[in-house]
Amino acid sequence: MKETKAINRRKFLGYTAVGLGTGLGGPATRIQHYTAHVIKGDKDVVQALENSYLGPIFRLKTGQKVRVPFTNQIDQETIVHWHGLHVPEQADGHPRFVIKQGQAYIYEFELKNRAATYWFHPHPHGRTGPQVYNGLAGLFLCHSHNLEHEDLGMMRNYLVKA
Repeated sequence: MKETKAINRRKFLGYTAVGLGTGLGGPATRIQHYTAHVIKGDKDVVQALENSYLGPIFRLKTGQKVRVPFTNQIDQETIVHWHGLHVPEQADGHPRFVIKQGQAYIYEFELKNRAATYWFHPHPHGRTGPQVYNGLAGLFLCHSHNLEHEDLGMMRNYLVKA
């Protein structure tokens, strides 16, 4: 039978920090991220996630017009797909519209979705997974002007009344 030694939390964390400090082998993870800021309009529609791997978060209402100027600043082709949003074909991030390094594209659409949580991510052919793994993804929160009548109709059956 092998004897085990008990260690306290402080020693464990010290060993862990030493292990992480020397590296676990392999190359460092390459981090890529989207950045966004509001050019015109309500500054609260974009929320940066400080010290986060992902982001930003867009917070918009059904019926709002969206215009996102995008410049590809990574060393690969990429494009943004607005997952689940009802957008025109040219704004949907199909791989055939891929944007080369240094090039720009303007996404324009009206938000026609019901209130829900959506996400956006890159969609270049054969590179979607690696680019998402490296951090290119964020949330798109769609709110409704008429939340009480339109979006809670189905949920009323699940609300608990005290």
